[in-house]
Amino acid sequence: MEIKEKSKRGRPPAFDDLYHQTYKNIWPDIRTRRGITNKIYAIKGLAMVKEMQGVGYIFNEADNTMKVSILTELGRLNDEQAAREAAAFICEREAAGDHRTAHEWAAIVRKYRISETVSDNSGGGLQHDE
Repeated sequence: MEIKEKSKRGRPPAFDDLYHQTYKNIWPDIRTRRGITNKIYAIKGLAMVKEMQGVGYIFNEADNTMKVSILTELGRLNDEQAAREAAAFICEREAAGDHRTAHEWAAIVRKYRISETVSDNSGGGLQHDE
């Protein structure tokens, strides 16, 4: 009789253990796996928008300020062009007077990302039978 290994609970890790251990050595003050993962995505998001013009709301090199929560969500997008378009949209809306908190903008990017991963015919899990 074979003994089956128990299924692991929770979401699968986005990065392997070696990757996390490397970054844990760089940032010893970050204690959780999720914290390190978020930092990795923020750096990825920063790399995508750093050279763009007009993204001073998200990243301002002169003032050395950045909206980490927005950069994290942009970094989670698989499509670099979509991340740049989202960053441009956020900065245009901020300049037009649509002021929101960084967490509100991050939530908007997150909703977009999640809606892109749901198949078109599923209705985002909210479809009702008629």
